This record gives sequence, structure tokens and C-alpha cells, in this order.
Amino acid sequence: MSKKTRSNRKSAQTTDALAAKLAAAAKKSGPSPVAGLRTFLSQKKNVMLVAIVLVVLALLYLFKSVFIVAVVNGQPIYRWTVISQLEKQGGQQVLDSLVVEALVKQAIRNAKVEVGQDKIDARVKEIENQLIQQGMTLEQALEQEGLTRQQLVDDIRLQYGAEQLVASTVTVSDEEIDAYIADNQEFLPTDVTEEELRSTVREQLYSSKASEAIQQWVENLRADAKILYLKQYSRTVN
Repeated sequence: MSKKTRSNRKSAQTTDALAAKLAAAAKKSGPSPVAGLRTFLSQKKNVMLVAIVLVVLALLYLFKSVFIVAVVNGQPIYRWTVISQLEKQGGQQVLDSLVVEALVKQAIRNAKVEVGQDKIDARVKEIENQLIQQGMTLEQALEQEGLTRQQLVDDIRLQYGAEQLVASTVTVSDEEIDAYIADNQEFLPTDVTEEELRSTVREQLYSSKASEAIQQWVENLRADAKILYLKQYSRTVN
């Protein structure tokens, strides 16, 4: 056998041995990452899990402002931190307001009181006209107060509903009108008829007495209600 033949055979044996070692090393180290990923995704439940994780991550990105309200030099300020501070500053006042609102709504619903939409629309229009005279639109005023148009409508409906429930207890006599005119002559308009003046005064007196009656009515509602407070807030002192 020639030297060249022996050399080729030795080279082939060396190559086979190297290939065997590489195969053994691959088998020992396990499947490649790509193969492992393919195996993982080949199972339907794993595909669903990945899809759910991706959807959750997408939602967290889209609605990040729900959780984070500001970022200061890379440091996030979380929404619940703001809420916690607001609760400390005015939590009890807000809670009291919500309790009263719930009581009034329940009383109106139980009494089956209905407020016509035309009356609400007329009141909104009246407010709009008053604001225009002051150089402001209704939208601007609502934005300043942090309210929406629907919230304004709901407040008006609540106010009118409460007024209907106390209306029978509110009266304005001619004597009261006469006394008011006599005591406030210098503040009353002079370019209106006596009938118009008395009508305006009657409305003012009625509005004032109705507010007092509503306040007393609400206090009675609270006194008679069963209110369970699950959290107590400290009352801020101005």
C-alpha cells in the first residue's frame, strides 16, 4: 500500500472521529435554542400562552397612562400614588358628597319623580346664555370645573328632582315679597314693571327657601339612612 493511500485513509479516520465527537457533544448539550423554541410552540397551549402574554404587554403599553401619570428623569410617578395623596387631602369630603348623591338618587327613584328633558335643556341653555354674557362658553366653564356636559345634565336632573320632593314645603307669601322689596330698594332694578319686579323677587325667595329645605331634607335622609363606612378619612381643616 502506498504512502499516499495510507495518508488518505488516516485523514478520513480523523475526520470521522471529529464528526463523532461533535455529534456526541451536541447530543450531550441538548437541542439547539431554535429547536427548543419550535418544540415549545408546537404545543397549542403554549401558543395560546404566548399570545396572551403579547396581548397583555400590548395593553400595558397602550394604557400606560392608567398606571403611570408622569416620568421624572426616568423615575415613574404611579397613578395610585396620586390617588393616595388626593384621598389624604380630600377623601372624606368626596366620600360625603358621594354618600349624599346616592341618598338623593335613591329618594328620587323611590318617589318615582321624573324630570322632563325639556326642563333640563332649558336650564342648560340658560346657563349657556349667562356664560356667554361673561365672555365664556359652556365648554370652557366645564373644562375649568373638570366636568363633562353629561355630568352637568345629571346634576341639573338631581337638583330638580330634589326640588320636586320638597316643593310642598316651600311657599313664598306676598308679605315676604313686600318685606324684601322694602328692605332692598337700593339694589332692585328700576326699569321693570312692578309685576316683573315681584315675580323676580318671588323666584329669588323661592330659590333661597328651596335650597334651605333641600339641605334639611338631605340631613334627614342621612339621619335615617344605614351607612356603613369601611374606610375613614381624616377631615382637612382650612
